[in-house]
Amino acid sequence: MSLKTRTDQPLNLPAQDFTSFNYGSVVYCKTPVILDYLMDYMGSENFDKAMRFYYEQFRFKHPTPQDFTKTLSFFSGMNLDWFLEHLLKSRDHIDYKIKKVRQNEDGSFSLKIKNKTGIQTPINIYGFKNGKPVGLVWYNGFEKTKELSFPPGDIDYFKIDGLDKMPDINRKNNFIRAHGLFKKARPLRFNFITHFENPKKCQVNYIPILGANYYNKFMLGMALHNYGLYKSRFEYLIAPMYAFNTKSPVGFTEFNYNVYPGSVFQQITIGLKGKTFAYDWFSSKIKNDAFGTQYKDLYLNYYKIAPYLQLELKKKKATSQLHQVITYSNANLFTDSLDVTRMSDSIFKGAYKKNTYSFVNQLSYDLTNKRVIDPFRLHIDLQHTASMAKISASFNYRFTISRKYYFEARAFAGSFVAGSLANRYYYAFRPDGYNGSDDYLFDYNYLARNESAGLGYSQFTERDGNMKVPVLFGNSPEWMASLNVKSPRIFILPVKVFADLVFCDPKVLLKDQVLWDAGLNVSILSEMIEVYVPLAYSDDIARTLDLNNISFVNRVRFTLNIHKLVARNFIKDNFIGQ
Repeated sequence: MSLKTRTDQPLNLPAQDFTSFNYGSVVYCKTPVILDYLMDYMGSENFDKAMRFYYEQFRFKHPTPQDFTKTLSFFSGMNLDWFLEHLLKSRDHIDYKIKKVRQNEDGSFSLKIKNKTGIQTPINIYGFKNGKPVGLVWYNGFEKTKELSFPPGDIDYFKIDGLDKMPDINRKNNFIRAHGLFKKARPLRFNFITHFENPKKCQVNYIPILGANYYNKFMLGMALHNYGLYKSRFEYLIAPMYAFNTKSPVGFTEFNYNVYPGSVFQQITIGLKGKTFAYDWFSSKIKNDAFGTQYKDLYLNYYKIAPYLQLELKKKKATSQLHQVITYSNANLFTDSLDVTRMSDSIFKGAYKKNTYSFVNQLSYDLTNKRVIDPFRLHIDLQHTASMAKISASFNYRFTISRKYYFEARAFAGSFVAGSLANRYYYAFRPDGYNGSDDYLFDYNYLARNESAGLGYSQFTERDGNMKVPVLFGNSPEWMASLNVKSPRIFILPVKVFADLVFCDPKVLLKDQVLWDAGLNVSILSEMIEVYVPLAYSDDIARTLDLNNISFVNRVRFTLNIHKLVARNFIKDNFIGQ
């Protein structure tokens, strides 16, 4: 995987300079691969003689890569400088591709081969008949494109590196049929959940999926994707679903194209995300009872299309724990709403909806240090529409006491930089994070987005001020700052103590100039399902909750961060990584 993502390292480094992943994948996996390739090129007899001599000559000594290649060159009679320079001392990658094949009048074949990386290493081409090799020719390495001759024979197909011994980073372009149409077409293969990459097949992975929310109710569908252990240049996820309550298609999709420049940026991803679900409804029951009609309830949907560009900056040192990512996205939102202009008070002919377009452009920067002791993350976010702009930053820091115990602290600050008050209110900073109706980008997943009680009302996402108690005022179209802390676990229990402080524009407050709360956090599934039980909070918060008859049960809140289950990572970690 590190070869494809250009995060691999040369073999001739000191052990301490390897990342933990590369120490396994490069030192212990790449080494036998390139030696097997070399033995195939030299011949096993010459290779064995050279290795025996090398062992006797240099045991209990400290040989260099040059000593190794000189020994091999002597016994093979070949110039192996390419092996030293390209496979031992560098991160050079090999990728030969078969472009065309034609059969000549004398029965021989001409194959047009392209060297996609320009690294000149020996290449072998096999001819196959009925799935068995019937011919092999080795060729010297070359740059760019070259036409190679293959002797006459009864051959079904050709394959570069027919026995899969070359350290080729892309085996999908190594195959071509000798005759017929669609010479490069590969048989289609469907895999349940996922599968290791098979260059001989065109693989499509599938997995049944189900979901539910308050409006669509139960949803059933199928996800088609090509996620696997190795990152592909092009990745896709298509997940259509059927909602049984609204009797409509819903679902989500994502397409990514990954580029690995290996210079300033480690990875550049050009992507597109899309999804649609119901997010609200209008009940026709009261109107039907009043007018004696039987019109159906009206469900309101949102449709989101968001192209984006993500730039991962290259680390100065491979073992560094610092990760820097810049992302720019353009969220295009098509949102249904109730069209009250078409509804009369004197007669009821059913509810109507209209669809409104809006967009939000977003530029963000993430700096993450994944060190074991005291890790942290800085997130800076700039959002703008045609009528407003705002900037915010959050800093999460974990103070490590021991491997299992740590304090968590988060600081947040945000301010609007453009737009009138009227245009800012919809995008105002929230003191108590986001519930479903606050998520104007439709980034997160909620059981219910527009309910005033019940389980859906209690779900929230930890954003902005990040207070854990519902706050019915204080949304600020000016500025906001907050400090949020959590204690370590209480003994072995999955319980922590939390406290929050929020400062914001005084014009949106009541009597209290600072909002605060404190209580218990029960961690059911870390960072995924967290339950917060507020036990104390500001007088103004308590007063407004009492006036609005918000019960203690509805003051208890929880997070359900399904959005953190990134499909490609979830599949890789849970079905391949085991």
